[in-house]
Amino acid sequence: MDANDFADRLSGVKKSGQGYTAKCPAHDDKKPSLSFQDGEKRLLVTCHKGCTPGAIMAALDLKLSDLYFDSPNDSLSRSKIVCTYPYKSEDADLLYEIVRREDKTFSVRRPDGKSGWIWNLSDTKRVLYRLPDLRGRETVYIVEGEKDADRLWKEDLPTTCNVFGAGKWKEEFTRQLLDAGVRAVIVLPDNEPTGINHADSVARSCFAVGLEVTLLPPLVEIEGGDVSDYFEGHTLFEFIEIVNETPPLKEAPKLSKEKSAGGNKKNDRTHYTAKAPGLIDIAEEGGENLFLMKNEEGEIVAEEFLTIEDETYAPPSRDQLPYLLPRASEVLRHFKEDEDKPLYLDLVSYHKFVSALPLDAHYHLLGHLGSSHLPSRRSSV
Repeated sequence: MDANDFADRLSGVKKSGQGYTAKCPAHDDKKPSLSFQDGEKRLLVTCHKGCTPGAIMAALDLKLSDLYFDSPNDSLSRSKIVCTYPYKSEDADLLYEIVRREDKTFSVRRPDGKSGWIWNLSDTKRVLYRLPDLRGRETVYIVEGEKDADRLWKEDLPTTCNVFGAGKWKEEFTRQLLDAGVRAVIVLPDNEPTGINHADSVARSCFAVGLEVTLLPPLVEIEGGDVSDYFEGHTLFEFIEIVNETPPLKEAPKLSKEKSAGGNKKNDRTHYTAKAPGLIDIAEEGGENLFLMKNEEGEIVAEEFLTIEDETYAPPSRDQLPYLLPRASEVLRHFKEDEDKPLYLDLVSYHKFVSALPLDAHYHLLGHLGSSHLPSRRSSV
């Protein structure tokens, strides 16, 4: 891939010297902070706000190897697209699509206005799946993914989901339900902890604004099973029986309790942690808490999730961390220029600059990097 090909995937592109500038796809870039140009053997890409090349390429549904001119993994040889899920505005204008490929990977793209695609969302408005079809529907089912939503629509059951699946429900989606005239929702969890926790979150959000909420139990026993799996061996009549036998909630589901990596319990519904190998801190970006990690290459990166012993964890929520968190992009930028600084001491200094906590102990990092600069004992906030 060369600079011209790369430019076609970005927004806000302008020619600059021997290369280009554009809005970085890996963060909410109001002013173009990405620069790129052709090098001797590969494309040279730099985000001046601190996003790593890996994060930039992932946001465009690309791999780091695609930066090289002779890469066998460029977009022309990617796995074949087998399905697209369009997300439309209230007025049925196409905003973006989720793309599913043969290798079961997913990516997102939006129209570029020239009969082509830009492979990122940038600041495009997030909407519920099949939003125009929800108008005038008093009762709507909410599932975790587009495939399940389409399966229920085949049974003439109005269904929606949020983009990017579990853990990504936003209050604006609840408002979109109200604006569409929805009065009641029936929430279906996938049968795994992350899916159950996601369903609880959706139910809480909808209950808080006065919607009637019915929260179904997982419908199948297999790990990760969903409503599509259920219909492989059951009828619509059986499904409706379960719905009718499940009373609406009288109170919102309780928030999950914090769970550490060392204390997993098989039946716990919680999947949060503030302790993990390589964890530096927890930061905030765009209203969402993120892990700040040091990866195997020694880079400081922001991650939405991490995996410990085959379990997926999210950072503690804002309710569980009721104090000021630094912005992830600012922390990444802060360490971009000088990677040789004692990381622990520098982060403590940074925290003291951006926040005002009552005790010095409150600034201690939540994780360690195995560095001699770190204290021998971890302390959490």
